[in-house]
Amino acid sequence: MKKITLTCIILLISIYSCKNIKTMEQSIVSVIPFEKINITSEEINKISFYYNEGLYISNPIRGIFGISKNDIFLTIGEKAEEYNMPDKLSWESEFTQFLKNLTGEEVKDNLNNKKLEKRIFVNYKFNKIGKIILGNDKSIFIEHIKENGKEILKFSENGEFLYRIGLNGRDDQNLFTPETVIIKMYVNSENGLWIKYSLNSMLYLKYYNKYGKNLIVLDENSINNAINPYIPIKEGDFYQIEDIFPLMNSVNIGIIVNVYKKNEKYNIKDKIYIELNKNLSTENYWTFKEHEIVFFDINVNEQLVFLSYLPEENSNIVYVVDKDGKLIYEKKILLRKFNAKKVDLFLSAEGILTGIYRKDDNLVIIQWK
Repeated sequence: MKKITLTCIILLISIYSCKNIKTMEQSIVSVIPFEKINITSEEINKISFYYNEGLYISNPIRGIFGISKNDIFLTIGEKAEEYNMPDKLSWESEFTQFLKNLTGEEVKDNLNNKKLEKRIFVNYKFNKIGKIILGNDKSIFIEHIKENGKEILKFSENGEFLYRIGLNGRDDQNLFTPETVIIKMYVNSENGLWIKYSLNSMLYLKYYNKYGKNLIVLDENSINNAINPYIPIKEGDFYQIEDIFPLMNSVNIGIIVNVYKKNEKYNIKDKIYIELNKNLSTENYWTFKEHEIVFFDINVNEQLVFLSYLPEENSNIVYVVDKDGKLIYEKKILLRKFNAKKVDLFLSAEGILTGIYRKDDNLVIIQWK
């Protein structure tokens, strides 16, 4: 299954021009000079991000950083204490100057950031790290990449190492193979960890409970076999799975399926949502009204977030429905008067659309509500 990017969305030109769609409110929540976290422009696309009342950065070589507006409040890495320096801890003047240089109604400072109460510096020797996500208790799950494979390391909110998760669960010495690509990690309402990964062109989903025990293993072939009888296709039609993802309040999974007519690969005939339980029995099924939308993510309220594109305004559309297909909202996101390059786009722990952009030698964190 191929990863879908915003570039793919541009190919799906949807018919939104006749609609009066409101624009989401845009706020800058942080501006981080590269030098404050020792990154270069060449390293930007190798960094992973997550937002939970502050930005968490996983730098493959230098470690984990927690940033609240313009302060570093957490560092986990081999030389973490080096960041406990006056010139590293805060950059309020740089933040203020950056905002002064920007004009336009769409850009405003978000003054509701949580006040920094403490700073934590923890020495920990990583080999190399990848994706990052936080649990409901602010515990930190990090992809740890070793020469002979991959594992998940879990740290407390205060940076204390708790345990590692191997292929078969907590403290298992069997690693995910080096060829394994961890696509995404999710944490559900029970603080259990889902890992979506690919190996040898096969997609897998694994679920570990809050104690790190592996309870569920699913693969794309088994999921395909379970949903196949429910896909309404005529002779010559075919379907493709757009995405598979876990739900947040259960151990069920959701699947987005696109149905195409014969020889019309880019013309979606039907778009379908199917929900399966851990035994791969169907528990929910419905058809979308809109077809030209691309699945982006699921938020903490089990609302499905899709993106589309409005070519006339060079803007993206955020389209949100609940897991029964009811439309929650449909809004535009704009970046006018803000000439910056996108680095990443994701949902925060609170389900807020969050963008990481590069402007000059700064990372700019923007949120839309």
